[in-house]
Amino acid sequence: MWVSREAQGTHGDYTSPMPAAPAAPLRSLPATIPWLLLSGLALLAIAGIVAVAEHLHHRHELRTTGTVTEVTQTLAPDGSIAYATHIRFLTASGALTTIALKPTTSQEFKPGDTPAILYPPHNPQAAELGSNLSVYPIAIAIGGVGIALFDAGIAYWLFLRRGGVDRIKRDTKNLRESVRRT
Repeated sequence: MWVSREAQGTHGDYTSPMPAAPAAPLRSLPATIPWLLLSGLALLAIAGIVAVAEHLHHRHELRTTGTVTEVTQTLAPDGSIAYATHIRFLTASGALTTIALKPTTSQEFKPGDTPAILYPPHNPQAAELGSNLSVYPIAIAIGGVGIALFDAGIAYWLFLRRGGVDRIKRDTKNLRESVRRT
């Protein structure tokens, strides 16, 4: 086994192994701040990528406004009441088209409402709601979690910067002393 000169004794003979490296200190809570911030930023970037992908998926679809003609009650497979919404809209070619949305357990629309509609020009029967929440739900959810993590990192960093736990302990001690005096 090769041993460096630093590990050898003063006379060149092998006397003892190299001292062990000091153990890595345990991670402290302030070390989590960059992870919160970076995780939040990463999720925001992913949300942006998902939003762009959804936009590219819908880029050739046409947008119009439809009119809710009727909302019917049906029974869902689990026995609860579901609401099926029927929407009529005019395509770019002038054809009047009626679609039925998937039944939902909540009544989102009432007759006469005018929701935004997205439809492919070659197949208007494949139309869907065109609101941002219905087009970008995954991007909105991922972005919401990213914002929460990023904000938590910033808040925690500000908390520690202003004295953090030591400040709370000091304020608690001062409060206890003032209560004892009274």
